[in-house]
Amino acid sequence: MSADNIEVIVKGTPSYTKSKNSDIKYQLGKESNVSHLRTFLSFEESTKFYTSYDLIENSRVVDDEDVLGDLAGNGSSLTFQFKPKAYNLVTAVQHIVGLRETLGFSSELEDGISEFAISSGSQFQDMSLEPNSEKSNGSETTISDQEKVKFLQTCNELLESTNTDFNIASLKTGNLLVTPVLKSLHFSAYNPVPAFYKNKGHLLYLQASTLENETFHITTSISGFYVNKSSSVKFDPSPKDEFEPKFNLIDLLTQVSKKFHQHVTSLRNKLSSTDSAQYVKPASCFLSKPWLVSQLPSNNGDFMRTQLEHFNNDDERNFCDEFQAIKDLEINSSYDRLKNEKITAGLIHEFNSEAVKGAMAIFNNELTPIDPGTTGENAVYFHKSLIFSFVADVSGTYSSIGGNEAAYAVANQDLQIINSLNRLGLKGIRHCLTAIIDYAGHRLLVQSPVPGLLTPVGVNIIVDEEDKEVAEPMETLISVNYGYDDFVATLKFDEKFHEKVCEFSKNFYLKEHKVEEVDLRISSKSKGIFGVDQRAYILDLANTNPVDIEFVKAHYDDVKENKYPHRQVLLRRELVERWRAEKIAASGKTLQEASEDVSFIYNPDAYVIDGVEDENVADMSKFLNDTVLTLFLEDILKGNSNIPYDGQHLTDLFHTNGVNMRYLGKAIEFVKAKYEDQKQERAKYLSKIEQENKEYQDWETGYLVKVEKLIKERQEEINKYVQQGKEVPSKLKEQIQLDKADLKEPVRNEGCTVEVDQFEGLIAVCELEMIARSIKHIFRQQSKKLSSPTLVPHLVAFFLNLLFGKSYNESVTVENLDALFDINELEFAQYTREQLIEEVRVQAKLRFRYDLTSEWFDINEKRFSKYALIRAIAQKFGIQLINKEYFFTKEQYEKWKQAQDKKLRSKIVDPKQTFSINDFSLRPVIKGAEFQSLIAEELWIQGASLVNAVSVEEEEAEKKKEESKKAAADGEDAGSSGATSKEEEQAKERAKKMNEALTLLGQSIAFREDIFGLVHPSLVSSYLLLSNMYSRLGQYSQAVTFCNKAALLSERCYGVDSFETVRILSNLAYLEYGQGSIYNSALVLKKVHELLKLLAPFVHSGRVNVFNLLFQIAASTEDKKVQIKILNKLSELLLKITGSEETLPYGQNESRIANLYTSLDDMSHALSHIEKAKSIFSKELGLNDQTTLTSKQWSETIKGIITKQQQEKKLASAQQATKPANISQKKGKKSSSSSPALTNKSVDELLQFIEGPGASKSSKKSKKKHTKN
Repeated sequence: MSADNIEVIVKGTPSYTKSKNSDIKYQLGKESNVSHLRTFLSFEESTKFYTSYDLIENSRVVDDEDVLGDLAGNGSSLTFQFKPKAYNLVTAVQHIVGLRETLGFSSELEDGISEFAISSGSQFQDMSLEPNSEKSNGSETTISDQEKVKFLQTCNELLESTNTDFNIASLKTGNLLVTPVLKSLHFSAYNPVPAFYKNKGHLLYLQASTLENETFHITTSISGFYVNKSSSVKFDPSPKDEFEPKFNLIDLLTQVSKKFHQHVTSLRNKLSSTDSAQYVKPASCFLSKPWLVSQLPSNNGDFMRTQLEHFNNDDERNFCDEFQAIKDLEINSSYDRLKNEKITAGLIHEFNSEAVKGAMAIFNNELTPIDPGTTGENAVYFHKSLIFSFVADVSGTYSSIGGNEAAYAVANQDLQIINSLNRLGLKGIRHCLTAIIDYAGHRLLVQSPVPGLLTPVGVNIIVDEEDKEVAEPMETLISVNYGYDDFVATLKFDEKFHEKVCEFSKNFYLKEHKVEEVDLRISSKSKGIFGVDQRAYILDLANTNPVDIEFVKAHYDDVKENKYPHRQVLLRRELVERWRAEKIAASGKTLQEASEDVSFIYNPDAYVIDGVEDENVADMSKFLNDTVLTLFLEDILKGNSNIPYDGQHLTDLFHTNGVNMRYLGKAIEFVKAKYEDQKQERAKYLSKIEQENKEYQDWETGYLVKVEKLIKERQEEINKYVQQGKEVPSKLKEQIQLDKADLKEPVRNEGCTVEVDQFEGLIAVCELEMIARSIKHIFRQQSKKLSSPTLVPHLVAFFLNLLFGKSYNESVTVENLDALFDINELEFAQYTREQLIEEVRVQAKLRFRYDLTSEWFDINEKRFSKYALIRAIAQKFGIQLINKEYFFTKEQYEKWKQAQDKKLRSKIVDPKQTFSINDFSLRPVIKGAEFQSLIAEELWIQGASLVNAVSVEEEEAEKKKEESKKAAADGEDAGSSGATSKEEEQAKERAKKMNEALTLLGQSIAFREDIFGLVHPSLVSSYLLLSNMYSRLGQYSQAVTFCNKAALLSERCYGVDSFETVRILSNLAYLEYGQGSIYNSALVLKKVHELLKLLAPFVHSGRVNVFNLLFQIAASTEDKKVQIKILNKLSELLLKITGSEETLPYGQNESRIANLYTSLDDMSHALSHIEKAKSIFSKELGLNDQTTLTSKQWSETIKGIITKQQQEKKLASAQQATKPANISQKKGKKSSSSSPALTNKSVDELLQFIEGPGASKSSKKSKKKHTKN
């Protein structure tokens, strides 16, 4: 046993077996506390349903916070006595609620906001991947015939689906995994407990209905549960004699229902065979809320859902007090840090949940404002100790910089700074928890107030004009101490707060400066307040980041036409960090030295207040425009970074690189300019090749004439000797020597290909994101004009029908409008399709400084699936569509109708329009408070750094090994045998370091799971990175396991069709192939291919990657016919990408197809494809290029083989005709006239023969580029 561990023995636990020994033993760390022991007991079969019990050590009941090491003292073991404890009302309710979770009343789709939005299901398990067969990592594996057959079937299914559009049904998720084992379990109608029975120990009454339709009434008492004699019409809480009372409710239910235990066992077996990541309820995050839901919630009757609110004691909960109290906790060990982060993560999630619930109550007019006389966006609400206010320029604060538009930007920017503070965990300065909730076009800002800010301090009794006494509330004692005070419109200074805020300004690189003779270390728009708890709070932090002054000057200040909507355009935190890092690196200073240098800080009020400037702020803005944006885009165009799959991926890349989305237009213009440059460069190159080809043809013509002349002259000389009867001199018998000056050496051109998939793909994704964002703004603007949120679905359906339903029904109308509303008062109902399309152009120009063509909708339909734009709009505005067939044309509908059963066909009601308000619901779009685990991140960085260091050492060791081999081959002294021993020691040391690194990485993930629970977005990236680490080490089996976990979590956290899920599945396909599981790899590729139809443009390089990997897998099966089918599909895709232009990659692919046909002895098809390749090589590389000449030679060879085969066939036919009738050839013997030297060559050998060594390398390079993840 480790010295850091303690042996813990728990005695007296209930036993369900005949064994007398019911002791439970654990080895736990000394730093663990009793609550950890309780967690372990919750997984034990004998104690997992016990929620009310004491643990007694040395006759003392221990507290959950007691540390095991302190209890043990100098001892190495601890013994606890397990003793059930009497229930009270709170613990009884907790027991019942916890049991309901176990009994399946809470499905895997439920989270804290399930009443407002439907969560994402999972599809990963539905792929039915074969279990990991522990195939040898990185070594050659034998593929079974059965696996080959399954692979070929899946491969053919994928190939057959290439020409079909995205199938919306492919996103349907399966049935729920977690289902209730009872029909119902809820508080009965006889609650609350009558006074007479309260002193008898009764706590509450339950009613349970089994799946067999039996109903039981149960009494909950301090000593447990028993079945009583009550019925639906009679109250009698006395026990029924035939059933024994039980301390745990599950034991009682098992007793009263014969099949209950069977149902519970069935559910547990089902869950135990499934990864917990698929069904466990999230503890500190919300599940993904997809744009497409497979089915509406069944909403089975369950009284308990509403009854539980009666027992909710959180009404007086104060999130701000709790949040600040956590920060005050002492941290003396890693365990303290872990505990602190776990409590913080849980609290922040609970705050986000309450923020959403409160916001939705306000949106649905269920709450009363603090001032009942205010209405609309002027109203402010106080609910569950949180302040709710609409984001709008109500007081005119932002009227000079954009009004409501500026207010929206300020809310976003404030939240970003607050989330940065959540990560930093500063103790000297405090902040308020904040969230933003968007719903149906409106935005609410939710905050935990500064303690005392809204607390009434009393009332003043005053006499009004009518001599009546009126109670007037006294003003709070809390006021602004530092920074800007709104009430008096002046800046304030407080020396104590000035010192407190120093920690904040250092972390955000803010320069101390004067504004109106007031010293400030923060923005003049921010404010500092001492709460009643005497903690220093900082508020209104939006202007902490610097102004993007170059954008302001170009698009707002002094701009008269098409001015940007607001001036509140700031640089992102990522950009500031990157600018500072580059400046420090260029200066050669250390981080410590830089922290004391004013060269790396800035004035947050620069260009905010007239006359205040800062060259660092100006330099950051220039850095973004001139350096970061261009480098970021060039990185994508050069293939160093993946082309984004969709708008969400694009946004993630923009923000990670510190680029704001307002630069979308500039990004497209830059990409288009580079695209045009490449096109011109290619045109010049092709013109040059065309000229060289003419010169080559002229040379070839002249050269042949010269050769013919030399041959003729030689023959004439030989004839002279022959005529004279003389012996022909040996000199004339030798080969004719040509003048080297007359020869033309072959060249090796690399070609000049425009990466159409890179340029067109990036432009398409950028424009789609711009269009979706523009439509979101139109939806938001029009929604705000509506008198009721119930009208917003009508608006959404109307606009979607205008855009997508034109071919189904041109006469778009507002359907099913309630009689309470007048359609003539609805402004959106007056829109035409042309007006809506034009309005999108106006918004794109206004917000992204980009001129969309008036044909943008038609262009977009040629680039993407119809559903790509619908998906993007739905995700941004918060729309959840039902996954069903939507009809965009009458022909599509009639085809679907005819495919239905004849009996049902006559009952089908023709839909009036493509979309109806019954096809979707609206959900809140949440920008919540965020938290990251610093302790887990530190462990991860340590482990990853160690992995990288070991990798470098291994590369150096391998390099030295190669050098030693080379030296030995050259006859030099390769070193003594001692060197080998030293290398072995070094290898052992590296292996030891690698194990340590992997342990650190595993511990980091374990910490994340402890802090956030088993389902959290941070675990998705952690498992994916860990998978990549094992992949680098060649341990594919472990890499696949972790990648599977990442895929499961990604579906639940991000969605089954998110770019994160696609990226993970793409990695998984490579890993499955790496470990030899070709069937699994094909299944995953098939899924990726279908998702790319939805997410990505048709020209996206991800589609090429799918076929390249599929070809690699097919090559391992040695089935050349399927390889040909794959490459033919790849050729079709390449032509589609280039607009039918036959470019070099297409020619190289045709050459590969020719090679495969040659190996199959199908010379006619081989000739067809090599002729096509030769023609392309001639155009792209030139007639004198080695690849072209080789393909020409190969073409001639194949022609010769075909001619020879035809001649032999004729000869065989002639011989057959002359043979006796009773002589025939043996059946089954195949005659082949092709050259064995050619037909027996491998594909790679033929490829090198045809394309030449240089071309082969070029081809591999191109292939490698296309197979990047």
